[in-house]
Amino acid sequence: MILFALLILSCSRESALDSEYKALESNPVHLRTEIEKRPLSVLLFLSPECPLCQNYAPTIQKIQDSFPEEKVKFFGIVSGEFYSRESILKYKLKYGIDMPILFDPKIRLADYLDATTTPEAVVINDKEKVVYMGAIDNWAISLGQKRLEATAHYLRDALANSLNDVKVNPSKTKAVGCFIE
Repeated sequence: MILFALLILSCSRESALDSEYKALESNPVHLRTEIEKRPLSVLLFLSPECPLCQNYAPTIQKIQDSFPEEKVKFFGIVSGEFYSRESILKYKLKYGIDMPILFDPKIRLADYLDATTTPEAVVINDKEKVVYMGAIDNWAISLGQKRLEATAHYLRDALANSLNDVKVNPSKTKAVGCFIE
């Protein structure tokens, strides 16, 4: 019975990456195919109403701009069914989000990757191994408490280290923000 349950879990977890996700402004995206195209992909869990997702938009864009798309592809992931296509498009335009936004309405992808917070970054290599997961940096200490500026740049460093075959450390941090529901 336990083996059967593990087999079912394994199949459902695998299918989360091997699925097509509706995209905000393009055709559906087959995530596994996209992940296999380049050394690294960043799945960035976002929420249009989350103040930290709004505040982090310039930082995210700066990180995205510092890595060529043929090496690192960024995808915004909006999980759940709380947001309309229009509200997500408005968020993307207002905050200058320059990456495909994919819909995860049943929260399958978030569950598969154990993502619980927005903004939360998951860096996956072309072999589908998670090389980093967590906060973008350490600017946000907790909800409502921030440093004047970040002193640790987790996402940027994880991408640079991974591309240079340097061990990513830390490979996991706690993201601060709004819960994925």
